[in-house]
Amino acid sequence: MGEKDNKPPQGEETRQDIKIVAFAEGDPENPKNFPKWKKWYITMVVSWTCFVVAFCSSVITADIGGVSESFHVSHEAALVPVSVFVVGFGVGEFSVFRGRRSWS
Repeated sequence: MGEKDNKPPQGEETRQDIKIVAFAEGDPENPKNFPKWKKWYITMVVSWTCFVVAFCSSVITADIGGVSESFHVSHEAALVPVSVFVVGFGVGEFSVFRGRRSWS
């Protein structure tokens, strides 16, 4: 029997796949023990990142005509960057279902 025969069917987890993270009392690495300024900093960085991504995905749509004129392309060709960006969102969300496991 090969190594592949011992693996559980795809999508099923075993107890060995589950990892529990525990922190000692007062551990500075525990996010619950972070100082308030650090928690707010992390929150603001994540919030700002979400805003920037949403802004960047929609800012070009306000002037598709200008893009067409500047680059001498059709209206449809000017929409390609927006389409690719939206497809990237979809592929990124798909990876959430797959997780960080190998794609092989």
